[in-house]
Amino acid sequence: MRASAQGETLLQPEILTRVLAHTNTPTHQPTKPTNKPITNLDLTEREFEVLTAVSQGNRNKEIALHLGVTERTIKAHLTNIYNKLGVDSRAAAVSVAIQKGILLNN
Repeated sequence: MRASAQGETLLQPEILTRVLAHTNTPTHQPTKPTNKPITNLDLTEREFEVLTAVSQGNRNKEIALHLGVTERTIKAHLTNIYNKLGVDSRAAAVSVAIQKGILLNN
């Protein structure tokens, strides 16, 4: 739990490698949120960006830097993601997102 609270991923390395295989490396350039729903779970594009970054093993601080927002904003997005997916951890959010087809499992 301590690792999760510090923004670290709890996925086993081999699972994380499979999850990351479908994503690109972050560019660390801020992007603008659109708040447009992208799934039937009503995740916004920004929440999807945060969830994708979490699946890549990025910490809150790294995600905040990449998106040009504060860590507190990332934590708020994660809370919304957890509520929408019905989970209470980063690893569970990624797992459910893969199961529901929100994130690809390559």
